[in-house]
Amino acid sequence: MSLKSSVKKCVKRLVARGLRWRHPVRRDLPAECWGLEYSDRSLTLRGHRLSDIAAEFGTPIHVVDEERLVRNFTALSQNTDDGACDLFYSYKTNPLPGVLKRLHALGAGAEVVSEYELWLAQKLGVPPERIIYNGPAKSLRSLETAVSLGILLINLNHFEEIDRLAGLCRRLGQKTRVAIRVTTGGGWQGQFGIPIAGGKALAAYRHALDHDELDLVGIHCHRGVLFENLAEVDSHMDEVLAFLHELWAAVGSLPEILDLGGSVCVPTVRPLTRRDLRLSRAYSVDPLPPRRDERPGLEEFPRKMVQRVESFCGARNLPVPRIVFEPGRALTGDSQMLLTRVVTTRAGSNERHYAILDAGVSLAGIVKSEFHQLLRLQAPSPGERQKTYRIVGPLCHAWDVLYPAWTTGELHEGDGLAIMDAGAYFIPEERSFSFTRPGCVSVGRDGTLAAIRRSEKFDDVVALDSNFRDEKTR
Repeated sequence: MSLKSSVKKCVKRLVARGLRWRHPVRRDLPAECWGLEYSDRSLTLRGHRLSDIAAEFGTPIHVVDEERLVRNFTALSQNTDDGACDLFYSYKTNPLPGVLKRLHALGAGAEVVSEYELWLAQKLGVPPERIIYNGPAKSLRSLETAVSLGILLINLNHFEEIDRLAGLCRRLGQKTRVAIRVTTGGGWQGQFGIPIAGGKALAAYRHALDHDELDLVGIHCHRGVLFENLAEVDSHMDEVLAFLHELWAAVGSLPEILDLGGSVCVPTVRPLTRRDLRLSRAYSVDPLPPRRDERPGLEEFPRKMVQRVESFCGARNLPVPRIVFEPGRALTGDSQMLLTRVVTTRAGSNERHYAILDAGVSLAGIVKSEFHQLLRLQAPSPGERQKTYRIVGPLCHAWDVLYPAWTTGELHEGDGLAIMDAGAYFIPEERSFSFTRPGCVSVGRDGTLAAIRRSEKFDDVVALDSNFRDEKTR
């Protein structure tokens, strides 16, 4: 190694030590945030030791907490003096039939974005009037199904989709209920919705009104970008209500349905900034969890939106539209965890240690861009020596790094870990990359344990391959 290279590594090591010394120490979010507790040093959920679940079903394995599902649903729905808000769960967030059935039993409708999700809602017995169809790429076949069923709403994503759906309705000889998806300056743009700015959304609304085949009954405005606080809700609603005022002035009425989407954050998750990622990757500095005391309760987000709409309509003596929400991660995010095990550990260079898990980015890719608390299934001993690990998965790929830096007590082969808040975009983004995908276990409100999805088997991975033959059949 050259002198220049040696000096560079030495300087980087000193900088890393200085940054870690100056950076606030990561304080783990307590297990109680998720209704968990350490009983006899074992992490426990309503009488079940998670280490026992891991041993019985194998790892990796998802665990759903039904009690938290119910709690979240109640918080998001019971938030007005007049009664419950109307919730339509975002299927794309966690399309696990066992979870969807429980949410539908509580009263949630289905918000779908694909032909598959529309099919799944039908299979689960969701009534057509409890289905909303969103998305930028609705196939003609799926639109024909939605029109024929008579679902509550087809949210038209862009100007061109208006004529496309109207033409289909003419061919079918049917009329269908629609809303126009509009976007605000602080929300998603690109392929999603029609901007309010510049009069584009108003022009699309008027264009849809010109088609007798379309029963234009709603406005849809899903922010996309997560609400972190109520000030962001107010800013978003300022634009939405300004558009409603413009619409009222232009056409003399308001829509029957105002679909305000979702975008409510999970209190125990936060996006990682570029600085977080750089410090973590280059200098092994632990990312910090969100400040829970700075996050509003789940119920406060829809309550604020409803109050703004009611105040707007009351000041103009207008009827309040039917307000619906499409929560995803806010409903299921913190109700699920992914249990995993340390397969092996290894020492690295520059005082870096590695813990290699049986779950990697193919199962938990979103952890690379969000803070997700990692809990040990066995509580560390008091005074246990702390080490900073690079926690990686089992894939033979350099980007299989879940936590570039995570300081904890010394890890050993076989140690169990729980990746928290796995109920949003873990399961839909899973893929088989040299390994099979995990199953899922549900813990009922009464403590009953039930397998709601079995773990994938080798045969499942190749089940669609017509030329595959098992060795035994040759």
